[in-house]
Amino acid sequence: SSHHNTTNMSKPIILKWGKQSLSLTIHRGMPGSDLKHQIYALTNVPPTRQKILCPKLWKGALKDTDVIATDVDSIPNNTKITLIGTADTLVEKSMEERPRFVEDMTDEEIWKLKQNSRGVNDDDTDGPIIDIIALQKEHGMDRGDGKMEMYEYNRLVTGLPQHQIEDMLLQRMQKEGGEKDQSTNSVRDTNTTELKGELAMTMGLQLRRAYVNSIGVLDTGTLISGLDDGHVQFWRRGEMVKDARHTGGCVDEVVIFPSSGGSAGSGGRPAFATAGDGSICLWTQDGNHIASLSCFPGTTVASMTVGSITSDEEEDRVYLAACFRITRQTDPNQFRLPPQNESERRRREAAEMQEQMIQNQLLDVTRQVKVWMYDASENNNGRVAFREELVVPNATNAMERTTSTTKLADLAGNLVCGDEAGVQIFDAT
Repeated sequence: SSHHNTTNMSKPIILKWGKQSLSLTIHRGMPGSDLKHQIYALTNVPPTRQKILCPKLWKGALKDTDVIATDVDSIPNNTKITLIGTADTLVEKSMEERPRFVEDMTDEEIWKLKQNSRGVNDDDTDGPIIDIIALQKEHGMDRGDGKMEMYEYNRLVTGLPQHQIEDMLLQRMQKEGGEKDQSTNSVRDTNTTELKGELAMTMGLQLRRAYVNSIGVLDTGTLISGLDDGHVQFWRRGEMVKDARHTGGCVDEVVIFPSSGGSAGSGGRPAFATAGDGSICLWTQDGNHIASLSCFPGTTVASMTVGSITSDEEEDRVYLAACFRITRQTDPNQFRLPPQNESERRRREAAEMQEQMIQNQLLDVTRQVKVWMYDASENNNGRVAFREELVVPNATNAMERTTSTTKLADLAGNLVCGDEAGVQIFDAT
């Protein structure tokens, strides 16, 4: 009986990809996205490049939201589906061929690199070494960027070509020691190892049709980008190292927690937070989701900030604060029809009063600020422990009582709240 149930829930199929025929198994109720990831594991064709056709099972190209095989028994064995798409090609490089970064060097190696960048070589046979951390030329390899205006590192990342990097830095080396600025009659201090003010790298090209709403940078140098389709991307040294999903369908805010006496995100500590679509998610620096914080029903985060509170008597504490905006939609046709009798009139009057009460409650919520206090000493068996408090800005007149809090910031451990009436600062302790 167990074998019979398993057979009814799955079916073998054949994947035709060019001249190759590969075996796959589909399951009853399988979504299109799962099949695409199964094909990606076999062919190395990313899901975004896959066009999967099978007129017997679905119309047109398979979509992520399509449900395959609602009735597995009706599908013949070894049904053929066709894949159109090209695979990613990865070239594994030896340790000697890979670029070296400042974080991986010893103090002596960094000193020698700085000496070489000034044209001081041990054997004085090679030209000056001109490498910078993010865009450095790979040792012993010719990138062949020629006269390109932009160099393609991979399909997601482009940057300045090496010849342009070298030209810029050589010009700055020639100005080393300072140059007089005619406009201010002062001496400009030029740094020959940095490309300040230059567009050096662009990440995320051709990734998906989504906007970046917010970004932040961890202490490790990892850049976090929050997209309006709910994706949270991790960028490190010109590569996307992870793609996670926020609980909601959109990321509006990304904020980075201060280290507060230790490495943020280490040992299960929150490293950053994302907010959007009525939820707040906390993450470690490795991209592991560790907790979710709730917004008021019918609202989402309008602004968010973090800060560290220093105390002489106890360990530094970290706080996360958020203010809210209304997302609940009212039905414009809710009270369109006039009541026909006394009973309908009473029901309508009660419904109008209830709707007005809900709107007033939501307006009160937009004035409030939720503050979550995090104390590492309060962790319970590795779980993140937050203490929640409410802050309501002072209102001195009727206008301020109806003004929503729209922006938050941290000022040396103090919470700054802004609205149409002005700015108020609260002692976070």
